[in-house]
Amino acid sequence: MVLRLAAEQGGTRVTDVANRLEVHKSTASRLLATLESERFVERDPMTGRFILGSESLGLAGSGGTQVSLARLAHPALKALASSTRTTVNLGVLSGTEVVYIDQVDDPRSVVTIDWVGRSTPIHCTSMGKVLLAFASSERRRQIIQGRLVAFTPRTITDPGRLEAELDHVRESGIARSTDEYQVGLNGVSAPVRDATGEVVAAVCCSGTSLMLGPGNFEKVETATLATAREVSRLLGR
Repeated sequence: MVLRLAAEQGGTRVTDVANRLEVHKSTASRLLATLESERFVERDPMTGRFILGSESLGLAGSGGTQVSLARLAHPALKALASSTRTTVNLGVLSGTEVVYIDQVDDPRSVVTIDWVGRSTPIHCTSMGKVLLAFASSERRRQIIQGRLVAFTPRTITDPGRLEAELDHVRESGIARSTDEYQVGLNGVSAPVRDATGEVVAAVCCSGTSLMLGPGNFEKVETATLATAREVSRLLGR
């Protein structure tokens, strides 16, 4: 929506964005500042309005290329990592796996693992559950009825139980993974939607059970959901 407004003849103003997105003017200003810093929009020196920037030319279709999507979302991911003190990833669906296209580590972390470019199973990670929950019914059925490998004792391998959890993800808009892919590693994820409403990616906060567990799951989920919605707004949702 924001880029669509900027593409209109004459560009857009902060108040226009605030009104169309139904958000406070300060929120609209922050969204435009993020887009401007990444060169997706620029301010017309003559009118003061925001128009499309150079990076917008690299967006392909409604969701954009993976590189453009990662660049667009990165500032929001960075803020999320700082506020939750977790590792934040952005991932997309590729076949029966989740591919990580961006990562931001908590600057206070001592040990980090770079997941960018790697892939993980779809049925036992929080990002995978989000992407699977909102995938087409045919793809979802193929994966659920396929071989669900157990990576830990807590990996869900029963098709009926996994389907029930995916139903909950679609209702709540959030997914959890607790010791399901790696013992001691937890995650929460939320969907990123493009201008058409289609889920094109997922935002994930992950950490050890000491950093992310029952004591702060809900707080981190709220922050993750807010960030996913912010990135979705940047994509025109």
